[in-house]
Amino acid sequence: IRVPAERRYCRQCGATCTVCLPGIPMRGKATNSFRTFLFEECRGRSIADVSRRFEIPYTTLERWFYEEAPHHVPVQTAKYVSIDDFAMRKGHTYGVAAADLETGQVLDVAEGRSRKAVENLLKKTAPDAEVAVSDAAPAMEKAIQAACPDAVHVLDRFHVVQFFTDALNRRRKYHLSAEKKHGNVRRVLRLLCQKPAELTEEERREVRSWLEADEPLEALYQALQHIRYVFKGTEEQRAKHRMEAWFARWSFHSVSAVRSIAKTLVKRKASLQAAVVHSASNGMIEGINTKIKLIKRRAYGYRNNEHFKIRISLETGRAN
Repeated sequence: IRVPAERRYCRQCGATCTVCLPGIPMRGKATNSFRTFLFEECRGRSIADVSRRFEIPYTTLERWFYEEAPHHVPVQTAKYVSIDDFAMRKGHTYGVAAADLETGQVLDVAEGRSRKAVENLLKKTAPDAEVAVSDAAPAMEKAIQAACPDAVHVLDRFHVVQFFTDALNRRRKYHLSAEKKHGNVRRVLRLLCQKPAELTEEERREVRSWLEADEPLEALYQALQHIRYVFKGTEEQRAKHRMEAWFARWSFHSVSAVRSIAKTLVKRKASLQAAVVHSASNGMIEGINTKIKLIKRRAYGYRNNEHFKIRISLETGRAN
């Protein structure tokens, strides 16, 4: 509804003034409820799309949106926090997001992925965290120890498995050079990385023939299955026993790729054991990272990183 402004003239002083209508701020052109309605319309959509639909200038709607946004951005801290990095501008600038594992809400975003950036982020969003999950980056581990000394650092189990799948892929390129035809590459990698119980009998025979022909490939494959067995021991004593057995078997193996992975994991033995005992992982925040990419692409990138952070906070969490 468009209502003409009511102007009044004062005969004593000769001044002209505009009457403020209920719900419309001084010098405003829309009611507060209408601006809130437009704000909700912009959630999950681009401002340009809503601007065209309601025939409101883009700059006006953008200003209204970011004036309203601070009232809706949740301010909270978390006991169970997950941390991961993402690209603000791929290949140029990166950021780190901290998410609440219980709600899926992004608590805050820090620019850069240095130890200092992660540490400041955690001090702000999870000063009393009980569990903190991250990948194997040294900066993450050191920042968690500094910002949340009482928190249990859990190494993300999917990143642990990725050490083995990447090594298997490198060995596959070297050994199975004949399997480079279109469509074969992904199939071979899938068979090597998938759990044996999920393969058909014919696929298991095929994998067995590859392993018998190449000792390093077999060692990497067996080490991967062994670490998966370790992850099944969710009780603390059982997890510790299985993990020690894994290191005893593979730390001094003749295959250098296996020794390299064992050397990487032995430095993170405490967080690896926590990953076995605790069910927490970075799976949720990896999904959030995909949503962040969608937000970024929907706007064709963000010139203002503060606006980008607001969008991320508004559009994550189970309520959204």
